[in-house]
Amino acid sequence: MIIEEFIEGSLHSHSAFIRNGKIAIDFFVDEFCTVYPYQVNCSNSPSALASDLQARLRESIDRIITHLNVVDGVFHTQFIVRGDDFYLIETTRRCPGDLYPELIMKSSGVDYIALFLAPFLGETMLATQIPRHDLWARHTISRDHDIVLGGVQNTFSSKGFIYYPIRHVGEKVVAAPFGRVGIIFIQFSDQNELFLETPRMKNYITLHEL
Repeated sequence: MIIEEFIEGSLHSHSAFIRNGKIAIDFFVDEFCTVYPYQVNCSNSPSALASDLQARLRESIDRIITHLNVVDGVFHTQFIVRGDDFYLIETTRRCPGDLYPELIMKSSGVDYIALFLAPFLGETMLATQIPRHDLWARHTISRDHDIVLGGVQNTFSSKGFIYYPIRHVGEKVVAAPFGRVGIIFIQFSDQNELFLETPRMKNYITLHEL
C-alpha cells in the first residue's frame, strides 16, 4: 500500500532541454483538467506563473539533473503550485502528448520537435534562439460520457483557430480520459484574456451527437 498526500493547487508543466548537464532552453505551461479531473485538456503558453517561482522550479530541476547526471535531451515535469510552494508530480524524458510540442512551437517560435530529436540523431541541439511570446491556448475536446460524433461547432472569435480532428462524424467516442474528438489551438491578442479563457475553452465547443 502506498499512501501519498493529496496536493491541491494549480497545475503546470515545465519542459526543459538539457545540453551538457545544463538547461539550454525551457518552457512553462499552465494546465487545466475541466472534463476528467486527472487528465489535462486545456493549457496555455506563455504561463501566468511569476518569474521568481519559475526560477525556483528551474533551480530544483537543475539540482536533479546534476545529481542524476542527466544526458542531453528533454526533461519534462508536471508540478502543482499551492501558495508559494510547488510540488513535483511527475518527471519524464518522453515527449508530452496531445500535440504539446505544437503549443510550444506556436507560442515561442522554437522548433520543439527538432530539439527533441537532436540527441537521438547524434546532433547538437541548437537551443540558442530567444523565444517569442505569442499567446496560444490548446484544448483537447472530450466528454464525460460516450457519444457518437455528429459534428463539432466552435464559437471562438479569434484570428487564429486551428483544428486537428481525431475522430470523424459517425464514429463512437468513449468518455474521457480514453476518448478524444480532436485538438484545437486558439491564438489570443490579450494576455489577460488568454489566462481567463483557457480553462473555459470547453464552453466554446459544441459537440453534436448522433
